[in-house]
Amino acid sequence: MNFLTRFLTIRTLKKHAIPYTLWRDVTSQIPLVQIRTNKEKARLRLLSTLFIHKKSFTGAHDLTITLEMAITIASQACIEILYLGLNAFRGWIEIIIYPAAFVVQRDTIDENGIMHKQVNTLSGESWGKGPVILSWEDVIKDSYTLHLYP
Repeated sequence: MNFLTRFLTIRTLKKHAIPYTLWRDVTSQIPLVQIRTNKEKARLRLLSTLFIHKKSFTGAHDLTITLEMAITIASQACIEILYLGLNAFRGWIEIIIYPAAFVVQRDTIDENGIMHKQVNTLSGESWGKGPVILSWEDVIKDSYTLHLYP
């Protein structure tokens, strides 16, 4: 990391740090965060702070995005990159959050060249260069339920 990047990262962490009590209150209810070691939780808080600062959170259908919502999303997203760093999420900026599942209509062409209209109800989707689109209702449902796999 070059000097300027390091300086800007440290400045962001100092000026925009997620308040510890708020971090604890939000993440204490998220099993995927709670199973981490204290060292991992501390790193996760730093990564989440940077994630929230670098990504744009947009509410769809008049949904107002709160810091608690951003922390819920960022903390779980950053679990995926806990040891990779925030550069693993480089290349996209925006997270669009719908209040609930959303309907997407697309035209597709089958192998015979016939066009079909597809209507799907989705809880989320992402594109290689963004945005990431989520249903807040499904984020809540999935965040606070620990899925254990055999």
